[in-house]
Amino acid sequence: MNVNTNTRSAIQKNVDYDVFVKVLQSDPKATIEDVKPDGDVIFSVPLSGLGLSPEMISDNLIVGSDFFCNFVGEYVVRRNFDQFAEVLFSIDPEAYAEVVCSEEHTGFGTVFSRNSLMRFSMHISLVQKLLIEDCKKVLESPSV
Repeated sequence: MNVNTNTRSAIQKNVDYDVFVKVLQSDPKATIEDVKPDGDVIFSVPLSGLGLSPEMISDNLIVGSDFFCNFVGEYVVRRNFDQFAEVLFSIDPEAYAEVVCSEEHTGFGTVFSRNSLMRFSMHISLVQKLLIEDCKKVLESPSV
C-alpha cells in the first residue's frame, strides 16, 4: 500500500511523540478503583500526574493507539508496583490459580474520562508476570 505524501503529512501533523517524554518524566500516582473477582483491576491516573493535559492529547493520534495505552499502563503499574503487588498478594490462596493463572494479561483497556483522568483496566496476571521477571533478573545476576 502506497500512502501519498499529502496523507502522510496530514497524519504526522496530528502525531506528537513528545507525550512519551512527558510521561517518562512524570511520577504518576495510581488510584485502584476496583478489583473484580475474575482478576480484572480498574485504576486511574490524573492526566496531570502523567505530565499531560487534555489539550496535549485532544488531537494527537498516537494517544489513542494500543501502543501508547499499553506503554503508559505498564509504566504506571511499574511506578506503583507495591500498590499493585498488594492486590496480587491479597487474592485468596484457594482461588489464586483460577484468578491469576488461568488468565493472561494481553493489553490495557483505556478510557479518557471527562474529569481529566486516564482510566485503565488490566488483568492482575500482569503483576505476577512482572514479579517473575524481576525475580529472574535477580537470580541471574552475577552477584547472587
